[in-house]
Amino acid sequence: MMGMNINDAGEPFTGMILAGEKTVETRSSRSLDSVIGRRVGIVRTGRGPATLVGFATVGQPVRYETPAAFRAAFRQHRVPAGSRFDCGSTGKWGYPLLAVERTEPRLVTRHGIVLRRID
Repeated sequence: MMGMNINDAGEPFTGMILAGEKTVETRSSRSLDSVIGRRVGIVRTGRGPATLVGFATVGQPVRYETPAAFRAAFRQHRVPAGSRFDCGSTGKWGYPLLAVERTEPRLVTRHGIVLRRID
């Protein structure tokens, strides 16, 4: 099974996902296409060691063509203006996170920039 990295260094995104407040994961490229429709782990990174904290099914992505379109979807993705994950002039992709569930946290020893194998 694969886990997707969620960087919590600046914002507590994994907590927002698990609470149902952040329902879309954004990326600059279509880097999560390989797991569309699949159940994946939610791996918190950027705050201590990589830790599996939950699971979600990745939905079909939507394209935010402009910063204005990205700002209009703030309630879904929760990326604040000015964040290093904010939308630039090249747009962003948003992947809906479906059927999110929390799990007992456990360390993940495998490495990966976008996705990593979880055992």
